[in-house]
Formats: sequence, structure tokens, C-alpha cells
Amino acid sequence: TPTRVTPTTQSAIDNVISNLPNVAVSMINTAIADHFGQEVIIIGQKIEREHKITKTIRDTRPENISLLNTSLSKEQWHFINSNDSVEQQFQKFNNCLNFHFNLYCPIKSIKVGH
Repeated sequence: TPTRVTPTTQSAIDNVISNLPNVAVSMINTAIADHFGQEVIIIGQKIEREHKITKTIRDTRPENISLLNTSLSKEQWHFINSNDSVEQQFQKFNNCLNFHFNLYCPIKSIKVGH
């Protein structure tokens, strides 16, 4: 079947080559070029979907950072001036910071392409 037709010529210059057993090809007059479009119908083949990769991220959108800052500004921080050792005070500080961080900037999984 010709894929390019002019007033004086016809030629089959666009081809579909496949190793699949059940393929039907038809020409479509798109009326936007001097070539016909080709429609390929593959029968009985399961489409392999691209597997999405999941990535774990921290949701640090500006509105979440704003909520985090507001929450941290309201924290009492009284434990920093306690009689605990430096290591214990740091552990309390770290636990408090992570509590707020996890609450307002949660970890989430997103799907990304390859």
C-alpha cells in the first residue's frame, strides 16, 4: 500500500516491520503532510508497562517549613538548661527537633521514572 501519494506518483516509503505474529497495519490520511500516517494494531500481546521506581523523600515544601518553624518557635526548650550531661541534652534536643521535623516535614514515597 502506498504511503506517499502525489498527483503523478505513488510510493511505499514508510514501512512497519515486526516479528510479532498478529499485526495489522492500515494507512490514515492525516491531511497534514504528503505522507499517510500508519496505524499499527497488535493483537494478543500484553503491553509491558514501565516499572516505576519509588523514591523516599522528605516533604519540605515551603508551607511545611513554615509550619515547622512556627511549631519550633512555640517549643519550650527547657530541657537544654537542665543538669543533664551534654550528651543527654543533645539527645533531648535531637529527639525534640526530630519530633517536629517528622510531624511537619514527613517522609513520603514518590514514584519516579527511570
